[in-house]
Amino acid sequence: MVRQEHDLQLVIFDCDGVLVDSEVISNSVLARLLTEEGLPTTLAEARRDYQGLLLREVFDRAQSRLGRPLGDLSARFESVRAEVFRRELQAVAGAAQAVERVLAAGVPVCVASQGKLEKTRLSLDLTGLRRLFPDRTLFSA
Repeated sequence: MVRQEHDLQLVIFDCDGVLVDSEVISNSVLARLLTEEGLPTTLAEARRDYQGLLLREVFDRAQSRLGRPLGDLSARFESVRAEVFRRELQAVAGAAQAVERVLAAGVPVCVASQGKLEKTRLSLDLTGLRRLFPDRTLFSA
């Protein structure tokens, strides 16, 4: 392969919503668990109020709205989300091809995610995208 001339030195892909179609799944799980905890929440409300936040920030906001502690909802959320991911998670249409084209052009790639590395690895494994991203190319906030 001949390296093409370009100014790109690296392409950084976000994981959730860019490589894997996880936003609706994650927010659906969140809405369900918050509702079970006594804070009625729809998918639309979860996306509007919590999408893009760190999990700690999500639960801090939810506790404030509820007026009481939520307990250890974080571990339960992680577990339920992983279970649903295993059944439903898919790659975003065209994501693999986009990464492959960047790599074919001789430009290195990586994934930067706000989520934990374990979640990023799981998401990429479940969708078949992991083959494109060795461990050294995965980064977490």
